[in-house]
Amino acid sequence: MQTLIIVMVTLALVLWAAAIVSIARSGMNPAGSKIVWIAFVIFFPIVGPMAYFGLKHGTATQR
Repeated sequence: MQTLIIVMVTLALVLWAAAIVSIARSGMNPAGSKIVWIAFVIFFPIVGPMAYFGLKHGTATQR
């Protein structure tokens, strides 16, 4: 059980860091949306990255 917890926490941290890096490197317009996404991911470390990557994929296919 302890190993599962360690794996889940590690996965959440990697997903969180990947979302922060992805947002920082993105060319979002306006820049205010980048700040909102970073704040959302920081304050909601589990749901935030999942929402960002889920919505980012949807908007990338519309371009």
